Amino acid sequence: MSIRCFRAHVVSRSLRRGSAVVSAAGCRDISFEPKSPAAGGAAARGSFIAAKERIIAYWQDECARDLDRLMTHFARDAEVITPDGVYRGREAIAALYRKSFDDFPGLPVDVKAGFVGRDAHCFEYSAVLSGGADNRWLVEGVNLIRLQGGLISGLRSFEDAPRRRLSD
Repeated sequence: MSIRCFRAHVVSRSLRRGSAVVSAAGCRDISFEPKSPAAGGAAARGSFIAAKERIIAYWQDECARDLDRLMTHFARDAEVITPDGVYRGREAIAALYRKSFDDFPGLPVDVKAGFVGRDAHCFEYSAVLSGGADNRWLVEGVNLIRLQGGLISGLRSFEDAPRRRLSD
C-alpha cells in the first residue's frame, strides 16, 4: 500500500487560497490553515477535515485492495460516478471495486491537493493501476466527495484518460 500527500488548498467563493502544513510522514499530516478567517469559515473547515480523513482512509483501504473495509466508508445509498458510469448503492459500488481489484491488484495513490467546497470537497490525486509489469496505467484526476453522517454519500471521479506507464 502506498499513499503520499503533498499539500492542501482552501478555495472560497472568491477563490482565495490557504496554506498547508504537510510533513513527509504521510496523509494524516495535511492541515487546514486559511489565510483569512473568511476563507471557508469554521463549518467548512470542520467539514473539510472530516472529508479529508474519510478520503485518506478510503484510499488506504482501496490501495490495500480490501473490499470489505473499503465498503465501510460508503453510506448505504451512496452514489459513485466514474467516467464509465453511475453506481448506486453498496452492491453496485462493491461490484465496481471488485472488478478493479481483480483487474489491477496494485494501486499506489499520491494525494496532490485538497480543495474546500460548500457542500462537497475535492481531492486531487495521481494513481497507478497495476496488473503486472506490462500492465500499468497512470490515472490523474480529482475526486469530489460528499459526506452524510460521516460516510461517503457521493463520490464523483473526474479523471484524465489513463496513460500506459512502462516504468517508475
